[in-house]
Amino acid sequence: MSSLHFDKHAVTLTQTVADDLAGMVGDAWEDSGILAFLSTGWTLNKYVVTDMSTPTAPQFTSVAGLQTGSDGGQLLPSQTAGMIEWQTASRGKSFRGRSFFAGFTEAASDGLPLVGVVSALTLWATGLIGDATTYGNELSIVSLFSGFNLVGKPDGEVVKRPKPRANGLVTHITAGQGEEVWKTQRRRAAPG
Repeated sequence: MSSLHFDKHAVTLTQTVADDLAGMVGDAWEDSGILAFLSTGWTLNKYVVTDMSTPTAPQFTSVAGLQTGSDGGQLLPSQTAGMIEWQTASRGKSFRGRSFFAGFTEAASDGLPLVGVVSALTLWATGLIGDATTYGNELSIVSLFSGFNLVGKPDGEVVKRPKPRANGLVTHITAGQGEEVWKTQRRRAAPG
């Protein structure tokens, strides 16, 4: 599962807070109906919750809100992913995000994700945004880079490398929409 970012104001991250966040995400999985499209071999077995306010801030692992898919059918190829596109009130690359979810079965696809899959992904996103707000959080996009630097490699080739921001930019998510086509995370597209 992709990373999610919550902007929780003036709260110290503790195991209890991590468990509450994990439970909230798990509840959104259940409430959306998405588990019916995920393989019984797909399991969400832990959440790692990290305070990103400083480089040495705490991190906790939670097993609250664990989930398992309920479809016993044949898995789609591992690089095949459902995707949610996140939006904020601002425009531009730094203000958009994507989350990728693998583990779907052939019964969830007719070459494209079934309408029920897209609806369940959207419902999960919408539910999570609402639950986070109710809990005193804002589901957010965190942008750590802006633009790029040209960097020379030892072989003389010049490549683009993301240019880090001095401080990360946090923008609150206003909507999430399931995509109507299967996607592939670039890092999972390569064989091996």
